[in-house]
Amino acid sequence: MKNTAILLLVLLTWVVFTSCGEKGSEVTIIEREIRREKPNGSIPEMIDCKYPQVTGLKDVKVQSRINTLIYSKAFEHERRALVDMSLEKNHRGKSLRYLSEYKITNNLNKNLVSIRFNESAFISGSAHPNDEIKSITIDLRDGKVYRLKDLFTENSDYRSRMDKFIHEEIQKKGLQLLKGFEGIEEEQDFYITDEEIVVYYQEYVYTPHSYGALVFSIPRSLVSDIIKPVI
Repeated sequence: MKNTAILLLVLLTWVVFTSCGEKGSEVTIIEREIRREKPNGSIPEMIDCKYPQVTGLKDVKVQSRINTLIYSKAFEHERRALVDMSLEKNHRGKSLRYLSEYKITNNLNKNLVSIRFNESAFISGSAHPNDEIKSITIDLRDGKVYRLKDLFTENSDYRSRMDKFIHEEIQKKGLQLLKGFEGIEEEQDFYITDEEIVVYYQEYVYTPHSYGALVFSIPRSLVSDIIKPVI
């Protein structure tokens, strides 16, 4: 397979629902899988990445924007791993294996789609892969990407409520963190489910690789009075 790149693209229907903003239309989410092998090049790669794409929106520009954002998020960890490898003086002779899978984490709200990606980048010669969670929450009506603070009414105390819940969970579970918990961040990583708002911190922020990412599932009931109606 010298000087060749192998590309396999598989399309499967994953789930169907009707968006509230798209009256009379059926919005479908299909699964795409990219398997690609680049045995040659400056950094040889093997990729197996699954990610969703949206079809059926009446506004094709919004649909294109949403799908570009999702695709970019699915490969976010891979792009950074390639940059990090290229900056290493001894990267020649090494290769990268990149795996990415996803889960659509909410089902009841037809205006929003929230996606969690489990991404793994393994550089040959490393002791273990570098695993990360990535996520994105998008409004299907206009392509807006939600930040955690966008879920709540202005000037609400969502951070202090979440901080209190997380501190209690750390104590209850007896978690031994690498450093003291510093609270919900301004640009906090998160995704939503039908019953919870899930916040997470990558490996080595608070936990070692052997533990994995630090994840807290916060009941919506804790903040139900300050969540915006669209959520």
